[in-house]
Amino acid sequence: MKQESGFWRNTQLWLCLVVFVFSDTNVLLAQVKLTEETWVLPTYHLLPAEKNPEFFKNEVYQGASKYIYPYAMNDMISNEKADHPWKALVLENEYIKLCVTPEIGGKLYYGTDKTNGANFIYKNNVVKPSNIGMTGAWVSGGIEWCVIHHHRASTFLPVNL
Repeated sequence: MKQESGFWRNTQLWLCLVVFVFSDTNVLLAQVKLTEETWVLPTYHLLPAEKNPEFFKNEVYQGASKYIYPYAMNDMISNEKADHPWKALVLENEYIKLCVTPEIGGKLYYGTDKTNGANFIYKNNVVKPSNIGMTGAWVSGGIEWCVIHHHRASTFLPVNL
């Protein structure tokens, strides 16, 4: 039996979730609301990134070639924690609440089932980057946009939403 790749397995799981959520007519009739909020979280800030982006260094990153140009390395993380206001885009209806953080790579930061208050997508209550991303900084929790390769080079950079 042929084993499926992680990408297709994840795609199938998402499709099943979408079909499940939208097969209930009550969910389809629920009013959807989008709001922009400021969410203050304890944060370990990044120190200034390298000024010059790296071209090709013939390195491997998690099984793939490490091409990061035009991005610079942002792998210097402060040891001091401070409260930081983050932009949060909240999409919700009477059943679920989703939060997207455009300043943290545009990731889906959490998902909450409003009927019981349970998070069905891991919600990290502190922003503490680790040097796991292709250019360094990466934050656990949520779901990041990484189609071809996980922990993409811009995983901790702001996106325009």
